[in-house]
Amino acid sequence: MYALLFVIPIVGIITFVYHGRIFDFGLFKLDLGVKSNRAVFHPTEDLHGYLAYALFALAGIHAATAIWHQFVLRDGLLARMWPARMSYRQ
Repeated sequence: MYALLFVIPIVGIITFVYHGRIFDFGLFKLDLGVKSNRAVFHPTEDLHGYLAYALFALAGIHAATAIWHQFVLRDGLLARMWPARMSYRQ
């Protein structure tokens, strides 16, 4: 998941730049001078979307696994992860 959190924004920035857009930060604008290039834009746009769906799926599986541990296996996983004191009934 961490790799996807790192790669997805990079691919998104590449897609944004090769679409010929300018970064507008409010106080200033950053124009990299790259013209729109469909040969780069379309594949990276698709890749960006697929990677985002993969991240959503992994996050959902991660949450479902935590719920599985809590309510089916009853092994106190969430109690061990929770910052506040949470007692686990055995």
